[in-house]
Amino acid sequence: MKKLKNLLLLPLFLFITTLLRGQSIYEPVDISKVKFDLKEMGTMWTFDAVPLDYFEKKYGFRPTQEWLDDVMKSALQFGGGCSAAFVSEDGLIMTNHHCARNVLLGLSPKAENYLRDGYYAKTMEEEIKVSRLFVDQLVKIVDVTEEVLAAFKSGSTDEEKIKNRSAKISEIEKKNSDETGLVCKVVELYKGGKYSLYLYKRYNDIRLVMSPDFQIAATGWDWDNFTYPRYELDFMFFRAYENDKPVKTDHFFKFSAKGAEEGEPIFVIGRPGSTQRLLSVAQLEFFRDKQYKYMLAMLNESYNNAFEQFQAHPEKFDEMLNNVLGVGNGRKSFAGRYLGLRDELIMAKRRDFEKQLIEKVNNDPILKSKYGHVWTSIQRAINELSGFYGELLALGLRSPY
Repeated sequence: MKKLKNLLLLPLFLFITTLLRGQSIYEPVDISKVKFDLKEMGTMWTFDAVPLDYFEKKYGFRPTQEWLDDVMKSALQFGGGCSAAFVSEDGLIMTNHHCARNVLLGLSPKAENYLRDGYYAKTMEEEIKVSRLFVDQLVKIVDVTEEVLAAFKSGSTDEEKIKNRSAKISEIEKKNSDETGLVCKVVELYKGGKYSLYLYKRYNDIRLVMSPDFQIAATGWDWDNFTYPRYELDFMFFRAYENDKPVKTDHFFKFSAKGAEEGEPIFVIGRPGSTQRLLSVAQLEFFRDKQYKYMLAMLNESYNNAFEQFQAHPEKFDEMLNNVLGVGNGRKSFAGRYLGLRDELIMAKRRDFEKQLIEKVNNDPILKSKYGHVWTSIQRAINELSGFYGELLALGLRSPY
């Protein structure tokens, strides 16, 4: 085990020192001439804002509303977090092993270990119900921006505006939930530029069907995480039930034996986290120079501690292993963001985007009167926060997570 620890420390050292290097130093690019391109904003869209003309022009494919509805309802949100999907008409659900491995901790009988050895239900009778686990199926999206913003603007102070907005969101969610019986959530998009009501059908009876053993489900551990291709079976199968019977659904993703063809457009449907593409340069520089450095220092320490506990307590294999992998996942996620923000090519594009945006705002008298001060106000707040951010973390008044 000591030898294993030494082997683990070497990649950890390499991992940390990699963070200290810029990514674009090998590319002979004149940073002063770098320009922002709209494609830098990414290619993710919500189902109520699908760019049909763009798809048709770029891929020669124009999705119908029927196609979009089917795809939307085939996808699922697993336990309030990860992406999942129906993959059969009998309610079979597929998700990632790393998203669901924690449920295995409470399912294994004393004589068995489903996390280590895996599980396979040969019949539906052997499928194991997971208490408190649910999946949500998005069935409808409604734009409620006008209602929410009207409530927000009705306040005379900042405190009143926030209070009125929260009250209106709660009112919309409760009203629609009472009327439909669905789980209703108002989702804020673009930092309050748009508010959408998402209506979900919730399935509360979820049963484990199959989980691969840990050795094959997480081959490579932290080093293979966030890489492509990945040489591991990072999946699990569950099944949704209603009235003690498998759910019958018309919406599910069908297995393709031949796979995708060369040049064929591929659409990835899921439940991604929020992005930071629209944050100001000042905010991104704060993440790069302050916040992410603190986060990585703490996460590196947490990872080392978690791994030491994992080694020291083999009798708590499942629990300790989950801790190691969970902390490692967060650490690698923030390390990737940090590397991106240290890339001068990426930051140059962000600065050009912000420059163009400020020019457009300042060239419009109405926009300038409303928003012309925004960037200097953000910079002022960032400068103030930077002066005592370390103290806030040390006192536990601001979580690095």
